[in-house]
Amino acid sequence: MDRPLHNNDAPQSGASSLHQRADRLALAGVAFAALCVGAAFGSAWLVDGAVHQLGVDGPAWLALYALVIATVAILLLPAFRGFKLAQNAKACAARQ
Repeated sequence: MDRPLHNNDAPQSGASSLHQRADRLALAGVAFAALCVGAAFGSAWLVDGAVHQLGVDGPAWLALYALVIATVAILLLPAFRGFKLAQNAKACAARQ
């Protein structure tokens, strides 16, 4: 027979460490988004070198690189928002 799960079955120490894990996870999210932006810059640099070597480079390629990098940089917005919310949760938990 399965025993029903009640709120008093949860460990009491889990709630106090939740904000610490959220902090680290939010920081990891920001770091991963920054890594993705760096990889987009590196990829654009490599592709630009290959396009230049082929002799077909032009302003359209630079516009495409800028569009791709800007699109990847949008990943930073939710990552920073999550980090800010985790910091707010940590501050609220510290006040209680």
